[in-house]
Amino acid sequence: MGAAGDMLTSALAELFDDEEEILRELNETGIPGIEYRLEKKEKNGFIGSHIFAVSDNKETDDHIHQQRSLKEIKQIVNECTGISETVKNDVMNIYKLIAQAECEVHKVSADDIHFHEIGALDSIADIVAAAYLIDKLKIDRIICSPIHVGSGTIKCSHGILPVPTPATAVILKDIPIYSREDVSGELCTPTGAAVLKYYAEMFGEMPKMRIMKTGYGFGTKDFTIPSFVKMLMGETEDN
Repeated sequence: MGAAGDMLTSALAELFDDEEEILRELNETGIPGIEYRLEKKEKNGFIGSHIFAVSDNKETDDHIHQQRSLKEIKQIVNECTGISETVKNDVMNIYKLIAQAECEVHKVSADDIHFHEIGALDSIADIVAAAYLIDKLKIDRIICSPIHVGSGTIKCSHGILPVPTPATAVILKDIPIYSREDVSGELCTPTGAAVLKYYAEMFGEMPKMRIMKTGYGFGTKDFTIPSFVKMLMGETEDN
């Protein structure tokens, strides 16, 4: 059922033994004006987590009016005192994937790109959290299934756009995706697409593995079928 930044973070958090400790660590990453919160959710009998970021300054960080350049986002990330240089580099590399897609869609240079929704502090926080948790897990490789992108249209700062949005479609180039007409809406966001593209070694079937942990990450949207990201962490037979 697609992927968004908060869903990926939430599923990753469930791979740890102590989610409350993970929440405490995320709140010490140092993103200005951001608080991470955790809630447990149930959808269609499935129980999982939803970790989301809340900005304490909605007036200046409104999703519609706030715009940030890649340089401004880098400054915010570099000032985070609770994450390593490796995580900072990962975060900016993810943003560069999004910037490259925006450049291709709008036919402008990276210096002219200003991020709208994904430049908001809570969106930055989603990417920082996912990068922090993946780094903390110290896993050898990530394999992702084909991505369900949704269908229909979505309203955003650029107007009414088809699903997947143009930027998301560029990010997902060469990655197997699919759509179902009975699920209308955006299931894979640019943030989710960029995180998966950056970290996944391959996209395809799950290998033979011994499962150690399972995580279910929920977002904010509800559909006719259960909507969540499921992660399985384990050891493959070639280990």
